[in-house]
Amino acid sequence: MPIPTTCLAELTTHIRNLGIGEGDRLCVHSRLISFGRIPGGAATAYGALRDIVGASGTIAVPTYTFNLNSDSVFDPEKTPSHACGELSEYVRELPGSVRTRAAIHSYASTGPASRELLLAKEDRSFGDGSVFEVMVRHGFKLLLLGCNYTEGATFIHHVETNANVAYREWIDLDRQVRFEDGQVRKVKYKYFAKKSSAPPINDLSEMEKFVENSGTGRFATIPAHPTRRSHAVPLDELEKVAAEAFAVQSNIIVRDEANR
Repeated sequence: MPIPTTCLAELTTHIRNLGIGEGDRLCVHSRLISFGRIPGGAATAYGALRDIVGASGTIAVPTYTFNLNSDSVFDPEKTPSHACGELSEYVRELPGSVRTRAAIHSYASTGPASRELLLAKEDRSFGDGSVFEVMVRHGFKLLLLGCNYTEGATFIHHVETNANVAYREWIDLDRQVRFEDGQVRKVKYKYFAKKSSAPPINDLSEMEKFVENSGTGRFATIPAHPTRRSHAVPLDELEKVAAEAFAVQSNIIVRDEANR
């Protein structure tokens, strides 16, 4: 069976159908393989996004590094992202791209609001002062391009943190970060981790339904893969709806055999 192709015009229309427009500030998680073959790959996808949001828009992508440990040095200028996809690495390597300094959940971005993201604290993934809190404060939208909530909505874990869910707990991780002055400093990285006794989590399918039923955000079917969709939602609205979901059902993203 031949692999379908999504051309630039089709991809642009798809993104515009999600309500993305000029000046938007985007947090983009992507799964480009959902679109089949995109001539030009990540460069084409980025070009479509940049043309839509224009010079006044900002594009941020995850550049996570779960593969690092206490002996590794996280250098925002040089350390590759781990398992974040082709688009994320493309943006990270663009001239002028900047990257936040959180040793696990960093973001690379281009555009005017990139300087706002650099205000995020380097010692935490979620909660007050994190890059997610900064994104909410500065009007970013979440764009799940070719992926569902389970695959891309890391932001929900920020809401989990604010909700202080019972199946997670704060731990400190030893990390090393290279700062702008070139010096490597040890950081006590605060992480809201799953308790060892907790069942499997991170199934966001029910949260996705909850958000969709609330009328928050938009979604669009992918022509090359009709069983898959992309999603877009302002982060401040997603934060409110997800907080409501956790208030109604605190274990909404917990899935074990007893809950199936």
